[in-house]
Amino acid sequence: RGLTLEYYPAILWLGFFFAGMALARWLSSSSPAAGGRLFLGGVAASVVVLTAGWAGADAFGPPSYDFGLAPPVPTTWAGHWTTYGFSDAVGWTLSSTALSVTVVGAALWVAGRPGLVRRLIAPFVALGQMALSFYLLHFLYLDTLWSDLAPSLDHTGVFLLVSLVFWTMFALLAQQWLRVLRWGPLETVLHVVTTAVIRPREREGPRIRAPMT
Repeated sequence: RGLTLEYYPAILWLGFFFAGMALARWLSSSSPAAGGRLFLGGVAASVVVLTAGWAGADAFGPPSYDFGLAPPVPTTWAGHWTTYGFSDAVGWTLSSTALSVTVVGAALWVAGRPGLVRRLIAPFVALGQMALSFYLLHFLYLDTLWSDLAPSLDHTGVFLLVSLVFWTMFALLAQQWLRVLRWGPLETVLHVVTTAVIRPREREGPRIRAPMT
C-alpha cells in the first residue's frame, strides 16, 4: 500500500529520479535547439495533465479543501486525480514532472541566448551548480525564518512570492560563493570522497579474471 498511497509513495518519488535520468540522457545527445523543443513539449504536457487532473478531481476526487502547506495525502485511488502541490498523488506527480520539463527547456533555451538575458540568469545557473548544498540548507531555513513567515502564507500568491524571494536570495549567494570557490561545500565533500574512491581503482586498472579450469 505504501508504494502508491499515503506519505511519500515509493513508486511516485522514484519516478522523478528515473524521469530525470532519462531526460539527462536525451539531452546529452541532443542538438542545442533541444531546449526550445523541450519547452514546447513541457507546456503542452502541462496543459493536458493539469486539465485532466482538474476535470478528474472535480468528477471523481475527494471534496476540495482550503489552501495549506501540507495537503492531505491520497488514501483512495480517486484521490490521485488531484494536481495539488506535494499531495503525493499521481496527478501531482505527472503535472510537476511536466512543469519541471518546461522549466528545464526554458532554462536551456534562455542559457543559449547571448547578452543581457544570459547575465540575468547567471545566479540561477550558479544555484544549480550548488543544488545539493542549498537543498540541505533550505531545511535550516524552514526551521528558522520560515517558521515566522508560515502563519502569513494563507494564499497561493503570497506563498509563490515568498518562495521566489527565497530562491533568488539563494541564487545570489551561490553566485558569490562560486566566484571564490570552485564548488559548494557539500559538492566539495562529495568530490573529495568520490575522487578518493575512484582514483585508486583507476591506477590499478581493470582486473582480469583468471580462466576457469
